[in-house]
Amino acid sequence: MTERERQAAVEYLRILDSDPEPFFDALTRAAHAMTGMPIAMISLIDGNRQWFKSLVGIDAASETARDISFCTWAIQSDMVLEVQDASEDPRFADNPIVQGPPFVRHYLGAPIRVQGGNRIGTLCLLDTAPGQASAGQREALAWLAQVAAFAMEQRASLLNRMAEQRQASEALSQSEARYRRLFQHSLGLICTHTLDGIITSVNPAASASLDRPESELVGHSLAEIIPEERQHLLQEYLQRIAENQSDSGVMELLAEDGSRRYWAYHNILDTEASPQYVLGHAQDITTQHLQERQLMELSIRDPLTRSFNRRYLAELAENQPEAWGCLVFDLDHFKEINDTQGHAHGDAVLVDFVSFMSEPLQEGEVVVRLGGDEFLVFVPGATLERLQALETEYQDRAYLSPIRFSGGCAINRPSETVADTINRADMKLYERRRRERPPSN
Repeated sequence: MTERERQAAVEYLRILDSDPEPFFDALTRAAHAMTGMPIAMISLIDGNRQWFKSLVGIDAASETARDISFCTWAIQSDMVLEVQDASEDPRFADNPIVQGPPFVRHYLGAPIRVQGGNRIGTLCLLDTAPGQASAGQREALAWLAQVAAFAMEQRASLLNRMAEQRQASEALSQSEARYRRLFQHSLGLICTHTLDGIITSVNPAASASLDRPESELVGHSLAEIIPEERQHLLQEYLQRIAENQSDSGVMELLAEDGSRRYWAYHNILDTEASPQYVLGHAQDITTQHLQERQLMELSIRDPLTRSFNRRYLAELAENQPEAWGCLVFDLDHFKEINDTQGHAHGDAVLVDFVSFMSEPLQEGEVVVRLGGDEFLVFVPGATLERLQALETEYQDRAYLSPIRFSGGCAINRPSETVADTINRADMKLYERRRRERPPSN
């Protein structure tokens, strides 16, 4: 590929300086949704300039100088070019768009390669923070760049042969066949549905994600694969996409076995079709979602007893619109269990004690491990009557506890810290322990 041949291919397409078009905007939006990188664009390298056919996520001029463009490097190979941190890359560290707005750090670009092998530009993404794309994201971006090439060639063919209806029809048929191949083989999750939420097509990747055959999806409503408690969100989504002609977010869906799948989607309403339909492109982020939820659980729960920890207690107290109360518990002679029967037995006692405390609790009331053998029951909207009822129930059921315990309670006062409320409950605990301790000889 010589520069002269490449420039001739660009000019043949008759796309330079043309107006924005929904199809190419849909490709950049799909790439943006697929990776989460904030800026996406389709650029063409023309002589000494870089011209943008589509831009998402940035307000910028329609062109820039070629000598500062990352895409000049990306078109030198058929491979996807990734720069994880441009400020650390000697090729780009001094680049004005790295040193100044938009302060590019992460770059991901797939060359747009037309027939004849000429690489005329890129479908690329930018981020202001360093990053790294997955292998699946890079492959999907390459597919989208190939679709962009197909679309540009088809567009040129239609412009050059507008008078020849038969050839234009054949070209359109070829484009549709290419789209069907992309639809079938794309790693991304692709589907279409009506404005009423009736699924009209799904690609194999989407079907596999839900472990449902195409026949169980096409012709059925999205409502059939959305959890019952989230049905209201479906109507809100359909309303948004009808009003805004696009929508992005995370959709929770049901797989064949009843498990949950989480799709990060960016869907677009095709207003030029008759009837109009929604083109959906998504990524299955179920693993990422579950990992994030597990990390959150680890950050707020005690790993041994699975009760909540002090960190979560502070969040609970901070978010209470009204007074809250607590019961604190201290296990009697717990150290002796560890010393005489071993820590494994001691751990089992702690786990069983949390189960004992949890039994009488109502909605919103939770067990918190303060540390060691100290526990707390958090009671939102507490009244003295509720705290006394819990104390009575714990004492009446004390024979079921794996260990003897002492307790005290308190209701949070206005402007009082969590620590001060716990201290007041502790004072009651120590007072009761002194009263109940048998007199020494």
